[in-house]
Amino acid sequence: MEANERSEITGLSGADRRRIKAAQMQASDQITILEQGKASNGSDFYSYRYLATEGFLPGYNFPRLPLYAFIPGEGKAGSFLQRARFLAISEFGPRSLIYHEGRAYRVMKAKLPPEVRTGDGAELATRDVSICSNCGACHDGEVERCHACNTPIVEKDAVKRTLRIDNVEAAPAERITANDEERVRQGFEIQTVFAWPRRDGRLQITKADFRCDDTSILSLQYANSAEISRINKGLKRRAKQTEFGFYIDPRNGYWVKSDDEDPEVDIPPDMMRPVR
Repeated sequence: MEANERSEITGLSGADRRRIKAAQMQASDQITILEQGKASNGSDFYSYRYLATEGFLPGYNFPRLPLYAFIPGEGKAGSFLQRARFLAISEFGPRSLIYHEGRAYRVMKAKLPPEVRTGDGAELATRDVSICSNCGACHDGEVERCHACNTPIVEKDAVKRTLRIDNVEAAPAERITANDEERVRQGFEIQTVFAWPRRDGRLQITKADFRCDDTSILSLQYANSAEISRINKGLKRRAKQTEFGFYIDPRNGYWVKSDDEDPEVDIPPDMMRPVR
């Protein structure tokens, strides 16, 4: 409905009107696939599985829902590709290449739900985290010491403005350059982090200390429901290794091209001020 209203705004250029109409048709195509069960992965939309993975049905042991990439069809309905979340963070990463049925597609945008936008839509509801350099434990915001190993947390351990991505959209790649292939080969810098569960402000973990006489040789910590996450910090080959993340248009979710990409290939729509 919103896309239809936007397409009827007076004063829009022909290119903007066509782009909005194309987005509306693609959204309708995706809804049709899900409602009619044409996709082979239709079982992933089983209601009990969704409720269980969101924590409403603790007795049901369903795995986490995968992440989906929508591949537009050429003269036919599009399709969804799915990957486990731990794989999708790299395979469906910003502006990465996906090969499907003999064609190359580029991940052009992230599907942003309304709740991640703030104010007038010019910003996103992101999350700042601090990652312990000693053990890899993750903390919300700024903390003085690691909750897992008590190591001091310093400013360089902070990762600002992280954003959870659930689903993405791809578009046919116009041309694949040698630089594209090199970016795919080197890939992204992915870090796996964890956080111990808490109850009433106290860590819910079991500790064990293995000793030889009076010397500690191994210390273990275990928790039944630790939170494990993976963070895509950026391209491995980025110029500034201390600068993390990607630029994204908060209005529509399109990823901004990196400086080393061909400026004439697979150009995203006109951007407002992108955010990293």
